[in-house]
Amino acid sequence: MHLLTIFVILFLVKDFSKKTIKNKGGRDMFKKVLQVLQVLVLIAFLLVISNQEVLAADYYGAIAYSPRTGSYGYSYDHYTQREAENAAHKACENYARSGDCEALVWFKNACGALAVGDSGYGSGWGTDRYTAESYAINSCSKYSGNCKVIHWNCTTQ
Repeated sequence: MHLLTIFVILFLVKDFSKKTIKNKGGRDMFKKVLQVLQVLVLIAFLLVISNQEVLAADYYGAIAYSPRTGSYGYSYDHYTQREAENAAHKACENYARSGDCEALVWFKNACGALAVGDSGYGSGWGTDRYTAESYAINSCSKYSGNCKVIHWNCTTQ
């Protein structure tokens, strides 16, 4: 949208120049001003493109769990899988203080969930909360009964 606005302004400025500048000296000056405007438009275009790349970045999240204490930690919006898993693990250990926290699931531009049952646990990920929770319940149900989602979180998508 911004790019279209810039091109419309540039077109109007060119059109305006044809109607308003009559003498050669004015045209030379206008050409210089137009060249400066074109450079500014190019710079603005490059800034818009680079900003879109930042907005389109991949974001990672993770969930870690301590079977011994039932504590968990999570992370979201990290730039790498390793950062996300480390942050979730650290958050889990801050609560558990048991040394058995494990990053169970990581996800990219998506959601993750953790389900716990009577004698086991499971995790899952998906493009939305519902899908992640469903996979976590299914995973947990392979090892335990009465599985319930105890945590979910998503990255900025």
